[in-house]
Amino acid sequence: LKDLASMVVRELELRKVALTDPLTGAFNRRMFEKLGAKEMSRANRQGQPFCFAMLDLDRFKQVNDDLGHDVGDAVLMHVAQLCQETLRTEDSLFRLGGEEFGVILGNTDIDAATEVIERLRRKVAAAMTTVRDKTVSVTLSAGISVSGPADRTIDEIVRRADVALYQAKDIGRNSVKVYQ
Repeated sequence: LKDLASMVVRELELRKVALTDPLTGAFNRRMFEKLGAKEMSRANRQGQPFCFAMLDLDRFKQVNDDLGHDVGDAVLMHVAQLCQETLRTEDSLFRLGGEEFGVILGNTDIDAATEVIERLRRKVAAAMTTVRDKTVSVTLSAGISVSGPADRTIDEIVRRADVALYQAKDIGRNSVKVYQ
């Protein structure tokens, strides 16, 4: 029985490692694809939209270049923690690469999603990360899109959120834009 329990614990640990980003603890791209497909299926079946937000830390390369990658890593961990604290229990956070995160806001319309992501943007902008006597603040830009009846894959929704993200960057960063 003890061997079975340790096997179950080991299996759970392996699943966590396979589906989460080791630095931030957010879900990874593999889990994004899995949960994204599941959310698409649910939305199409129930006719209820969901939203996706693409988040990007503004001028993050400068943090790494000026202060070092260990400081950059601390900032990424802190931002992921702020996201987990701010997002609702039904939302899922993913680290999609580098300083880019994604959020699936299940069964959520565009107004509610915008409110959640705007609250997160403000929280990140107000936060400070201190590493080795260096205090760093960052901002984030976000693009949000909503699923529609014609969407067949999560990639279509992600592409629209990415367009909105670049619009947020173009207007000066530290902002949230909705795909129109």
